[in-house]
Amino acid sequence: MQKFILLTLLSLLMISCTVTKTIYQGPRLPNDQIARIICDPAPIRIDGKDIKWFNIGWNETTTLEVLPGTHTIGFRTIATRPSPGVTILPARKFSRTFTIMAGHIYRVNCCGYIKDVTGE
Repeated sequence: MQKFILLTLLSLLMISCTVTKTIYQGPRLPNDQIARIICDPAPIRIDGKDIKWFNIGWNETTTLEVLPGTHTIGFRTIATRPSPGVTILPARKFSRTFTIMAGHIYRVNCCGYIKDVTGE
């Protein structure tokens, strides 16, 4: 019983740390027909359309579910907080264009570098 409670709490914690947004129209498609893009920071635009996020916390990961093809994703970074020996970077906006394949999972970092992490 304790194991069940622990697994349930762990599952809830994992769910609360991830925000997923489906970007295509229509019914939810199977994983082999879409791609997932895990983003840090959260994207603000995709293919020229604003993305509306609600209640995103500081440490939450954002995931886009998209159809395969070429997509342009816009991001906004926040300024880094000053600490000893760290260069302060200003907030900035940037966009990147990627061609992605169905059934794959991609990770985009704060510099716009994308990596296929399918199977990792």
